[in-house]
Amino acid sequence: MEKIITLTDYDIFAYLMVGIAVLAASDLVLGSRFVFRNQWGFGIVTMMVISAYVLGQILAGPAELILEQIAVRQFLKTPVHYLVLTRKQYEEIAEPDNDFVARCNDRYEQTMQERYFITTVLSYFQPLSCVIQQQIRKDKKSIKDGQELFYEAYAIARNDDKTAERLGTFSRLYIFCRNMAFAALLTAVAVLFRWRRGRCAHWRALEAAGLSPWLTYPRWQFAIFATAAVALFFRYVFFYRLYSVEVLTAFATLK
Repeated sequence: MEKIITLTDYDIFAYLMVGIAVLAASDLVLGSRFVFRNQWGFGIVTMMVISAYVLGQILAGPAELILEQIAVRQFLKTPVHYLVLTRKQYEEIAEPDNDFVARCNDRYEQTMQERYFITTVLSYFQPLSCVIQQQIRKDKKSIKDGQELFYEAYAIARNDDKTAERLGTFSRLYIFCRNMAFAALLTAVAVLFRWRRGRCAHWRALEAAGLSPWLTYPRWQFAIFATAAVALFFRYVFFYRLYSVEVLTAFATLK
């Protein structure tokens, strides 16, 4: 029985914490009393934890569909597209004297000067070092591109214990940020829909529970949740890129 009810770190990060945040946001926007209440008991805590976990599980589906499958994979493209040159690009730079690293470094230095903001500020679009890319293409003799290259690399990288541990950490972080960003986005949209109604009906109860009065106003709620959604999305793609970097670097360096 203990094994059934024990939550893993992944469950806590990806689902439980997100669900609790959504319940708290519901208190702020809709006037429910899931989190901000004066009285607590074992039964209430148990039901809130269960409800939060189930809610987090439900939200994970649309979060993956909208933010990962559509926003990232369809519009931004997955990190591997920017981390590693395609096989054709690699061969064009490496030929005719097979001095890929020097030519690759020259190319990226020129790109950074011309597109400083994209290559420096938006780190999502930064490539792997030219040495690592050469190891992937020349030493590992990989001829695959895009997600096929990533899957090939992942099949090797996951077998290393230290790499697998780091991948687990990055996975928990990027899924937490993705799900939390989606939850913040939904809450910001909910605030917009009820903006004209002003403060929620139970704002006095929220203040009595210790909440600052300014947090009950729609304009501040929208500013907070919209900012959180954008900030968490940037953190999501940051950790998502680090996850891919770890996979590709391990693939290039592991024997």
